[in-house]
Amino acid sequence: MAELFTQPFFELLFVMVGMVFLYLFSLQPKWYYSGLIGIISFGLYFWSHYVMGYVTYGGILLFLFGCIAIMIEFILPTFGLVGIIGFFMILYSLVSTSSNLWLGIVIFFVSLIVAILVGWYATKRFNFTPAWKKWFVLDARLTKDQGYSSNEDYRDLLGKVGITITPLRPSGFARFGDQKIDVVSEGEIIPANEKVKVIHVEGRRVMVRKVDTPES
Repeated sequence: MAELFTQPFFELLFVMVGMVFLYLFSLQPKWYYSGLIGIISFGLYFWSHYVMGYVTYGGILLFLFGCIAIMIEFILPTFGLVGIIGFFMILYSLVSTSSNLWLGIVIFFVSLIVAILVGWYATKRFNFTPAWKKWFVLDARLTKDQGYSSNEDYRDLLGKVGITITPLRPSGFARFGDQKIDVVSEGEIIPANEKVKVIHVEGRRVMVRKVDTPES
């Protein structure tokens, strides 16, 4: 069985299924079955290759540490540093575990592309905000004592243009007149002191988009 699972077809299957379902789980933790399927899939991948002697415990631990690094980047943004390190840890662990180096590289990037596409389709199809967007943390503590507003309804801001006070990664603060509002971008990182326009308001959730400045 282990020898069969190290064949190219099963390598692609296990990595692709594992990556797709773990990514879906990171987008929507309520889909706990996605995380379970992803863990089982990667478990079979590493188990079969361990039995056949393609990987040691070190390679498996490297994969686990890479996943932890990605989670840390989601929760405590480090300008991509920890996330990039985690990405390459996962890349190296999966590729080095494969029975063939170049095959492992192809399998990794094909699976990554498929996971991103499936995740994008899921967010559009089921119309939800990825959970990891809510985990981003600002550099500084911003409180009411510093003049930041937390009104329950901001529908009157729809269509208005303001200035970002903090970087949006994707959440942060922007000023609209004399109000300092907690806002979120569409997913992109927007630096401080940039013009943004409110494009959607839902209760206390204010979504903005960067206003492109025409070239002179």
